Amino acid sequence: MNIPCTTASPIPASKSDLVETLLTTEDMLAILKISRRTLDSYLADQVIPPPFKIGRRLYWHREQIERWLRQQARL
Repeated sequence: MNIPCTTASPIPASKSDLVETLLTTEDMLAILKISRRTLDSYLADQVIPPPFKIGRRLYWHREQIERWLRQQARL
């Protein structure tokens, strides 16, 4: 059974490409220049796009965060 791909970006060619498209909590703190406490507050208040979990770690799609940042700059 073929399931159509509905993602906006192509599937990365290698594992390292996939890792480069994901942002960790530490990446988010550095990009947004905020503390962990502020990030937790943003998540609780749904200020930023929601992450997804792999194991216990949170990840964000880089493209989604970049798009969100561009939208914030237009406000």
